Amino acid sequence: MGSTGVGIVIAAGMFAILHGYYKVGIACLLVVAVVALNELRKVRWTAKRLLVLAGVAVIVSPFAWMFISPYFIVQKEANLPTNPSSFLAACDSPGVAYLTAAPYEGSAPHPIKLPMEDTKLKDLPSVWRPDSAAQVQLVACSERVEGGERYHKNCTYRPTNPLAFNPNLPPYPISMHQGVYTVTLYELRTHRKVAQATLTGMDDECPSSAAVSTRTGRPYSGDFYTRLTAAQYVEAFNSYVEK
Repeated sequence: MGSTGVGIVIAAGMFAILHGYYKVGIACLLVVAVVALNELRKVRWTAKRLLVLAGVAVIVSPFAWMFISPYFIVQKEANLPTNPSSFLAACDSPGVAYLTAAPYEGSAPHPIKLPMEDTKLKDLPSVWRPDSAAQVQLVACSERVEGGERYHKNCTYRPTNPLAFNPNLPPYPISMHQGVYTVTLYELRTHRKVAQATLTGMDDECPSSAAVSTRTGRPYSGDFYTRLTAAQYVEAFNSYVEK
């Protein structure tokens, strides 16, 4: 692999890491490391060259670590956000530990922040919808994974743009599939994993609107998936929150 190829692989690896594709980024960097080691085998090593290489490694390593570590090591934050909704940043890989958050210990209740709009939590006890950041002990992080029925139902929409509106156009159908989610409970103070469950979304209400390409008839956001309900979170994690 020539220098151009190595440069492309390095650029691809850094792009992947910056956009959250850590496994792809690591794979690219490993390829570069293998190529570099192979090239180093061809060099006639002298004491001077070894000394120069060691010096470069000592100088570069701290900067490389400063750049890479935020993407692989849980970050620590001393200050609590003013709004509990901001705690969902703890779900962004590799996570955030809020050092001054209330510890998850002692007897219940253990207030939790769920990844849902507050309007959908209004019927739940206050422990499931804390209004103060200082109360929150747990955060639930939800990630959609493969699985479930490929097709559940259609959501249909008519154009509302007056420039594109044609009363003779048929409604745009957007497929809704069954969403399967891995939900992980973390202690907010340490980002320690407390529990994990795989749940299938039961909320199949169609969004009130959708941005659709008038050229292709496809939604810009992709197909829809059923979502988790507040009741599902309660059923799965009640023993960690209220008991």
